[in-house]
Formats: sequence, C-alpha cells, structure tokens
Amino acid sequence: MKNLLLLTFSAMWFCCVPAISRAREPGADVYAVVEIGASGVKGMVIQTLKTSAEAEAPSVKMLQQYEPLDKNAFTAEAASRVESAVAQLHKQMQDEFKVPDNHFYLVGSSGIPPEVKSVVAGKTFMEGAAIEFIDATKEATLVFRGIVPNRRLSQVVMLDIGSGNSKGAYVEKAKPNLTFTTFAVPWGTKTYAQEVNKKRKDGSQFMIVADPLRTELILPAVQSAVRDFPGLQNLRRVYLAGGIVWSLVTLLHPDTIGPDKDSREATWVRLTVEDITNFYNKATTDPAALLQADLSRVRKENRQKAEDEVARVGKVFNQDQLAAGAQILKTFADEMHFDKKDAILFSRSALYAWPQGYILEKLSAAHQK
Repeated sequence: MKNLLLLTFSAMWFCCVPAISRAREPGADVYAVVEIGASGVKGMVIQTLKTSAEAEAPSVKMLQQYEPLDKNAFTAEAASRVESAVAQLHKQMQDEFKVPDNHFYLVGSSGIPPEVKSVVAGKTFMEGAAIEFIDATKEATLVFRGIVPNRRLSQVVMLDIGSGNSKGAYVEKAKPNLTFTTFAVPWGTKTYAQEVNKKRKDGSQFMIVADPLRTELILPAVQSAVRDFPGLQNLRRVYLAGGIVWSLVTLLHPDTIGPDKDSREATWVRLTVEDITNFYNKATTDPAALLQADLSRVRKENRQKAEDEVARVGKVFNQDQLAAGAQILKTFADEMHFDKKDAILFSRSALYAWPQGYILEKLSAAHQK
C-alpha cells in the first residue's frame, strides 16, 4: 500500500466525535485518514481486526474522529495554512495511536474550489506523501454506502449538502452488482455564501443579494438535477448529510444529542418539512437568534455536551453561511417534494462516512490481492 496521507477537502467537516475506543485488539493494525475539506482539515483513525482468510474485506472499528482544524480552508488564503494543520493532526495521530507512516492516507474532496486545489496540490506534506483527490461521484457513493443499510438500498436517495458542493446518490440497480446514479450541484454552504458576498456592495444586507442569486444560480442547478435524475423525486426516503443539516439538527433538536435514559445514542434523527422551513426562516431573518438554541428539553446529563455542540456550530459556520446553506437545503426540499416523502432522516455517522468508506475500500482491495 502506497505511503499516502489522506487529506480530504470536504464539505464536512464539522464536529469532533469522541473516541469510540482506544483499546487495541491483539494482532490488529491501525490506519489513519486525514481529510482536507471545504470546512477544514479533519481525520479519523480506524483499527483492523483479525479476519479469516476467506473474508471478503477486513473487519474494522473506529478508534477516534478528530475535530476539524483551520475551518476556513475553502479560501486560497487559508489553503496556505493547511500544511501546518496536517502536520499537527499527523503528529497527534502518531502520538495517540502509533500509526505507521505507510498507514496514513491524504485525500482532497470534491468540494475544493479550483483555486484552493491548485495551491494545495503543489504542497509536499510529508516525504513521499501525495494527495489523492476524489470527485463528487466517488464521494457520493462512499457516503451512500457508509450510511444506508442493506435493507434500504433500493429505497433511498442520499443528499449531502457540503461546504464546497452538494451531491448525492441512489441505487439504479442492486443486482448482480450495485449500480449507482449520482448527481452534483457545484454550490455548497460556504462556496455559495462566498459567491453572495462577492456581489454585495455598499453594505447591502446578505439576503438582499442572496434572494435573486438563489433564483439565478441555485434553483436552476437543483431543477436540472431533479429533471435529469428521477430518483430524487420518486424515491420515498431521503437520507441527509452535510454540515448545514447537522447545524439544523443541533440548533433545532439539541435534545437528540447524547444518550437517552436507556443509555442509547440516536444514530438517526427524523426530520420534517416543517423543521426545514423553520430553520430556513430563522437562518434568513435572524441567524443570531438561531444560534441561541433552546436547551430546555435537553436531559441534565447531556446538557454540557449539547452546549458544546451548539457552540461548535457557531465556530464552523458564520451567519451568512447559515443563511446560504438554509437556502440550498430549502431549494432541494421544495424541488424534490420532501412533503411527499415517507421519511426524512439525518445520519450522524455521515459526518465521517466517506473518509471511512475510502479507507475501507483501500483495505479491501489490498485484502483481495
């Protein structure tokens, strides 16, 4: 396996998830992926477990997921700081898990703007290390495989609204092999907010510029995707991923953060069209108030965790970006007819689904040689 360091630029990016387990199984190995995305540099460490020689793929468990560093990596200016963020995360992974250098992967996501990609692509992060960039098609299928259970494969359209772009996937054919249909819109929460701010003049309000620009840029792109890919409307379950949806869930449903009275944590959060409309209205009229989430229904045991998560939203997205992301989400909801869906669900595991899928794919390929 090549000596890569996975740096992923993704529109994801977002919150730190505590270590699931630092225990090392006898004979197991560890691998790390560092992701450079439109919302910064984040990473994960996974552990491979012993499997039989006949197994089709290695068995793994998550050891640690790391909070993003340098959350403004979507600008060319910030891209120059990516090198130090990668070095910091690399050292932390080595210190905590003794990850061998040839078990690091570096990946750039599909959401990286061209001007940022050109800056980062020319950098040397480690001796012999190279960045592997993936496109929206690959990223969408990895997220889909990472969050959709087998029993739902033919029922779900997955939509990932990232910081750099928006993309998704659904299964066109399940047998004999999975065949995916993928779609992408070249606008994400941060890149669209950046575009709006380029056009603001004389101190004009964000939404005064954003409203007509949504009609000019976002709406035609989403309508084109819906027209070309029937599954966006016809499939009755939509699974949502991406930072803006994480923000919605965190700010409107902080009571879903942390374990319940039976010590079970919610992997999935069910949403409604009303949730999306409510989030859109607040984000586009009073985003400062939106960031002051109502924690009255949060269990006492989860209060600190909920407060930290709410505060993290404000560190990942500014008010303009919340409004921009809400516009994109609302446009998809309207054009895909979320009001006719049987279920709208947010997957917490989607935050790190595609980097994990990437490393699993690498391990599986090596396992089959």
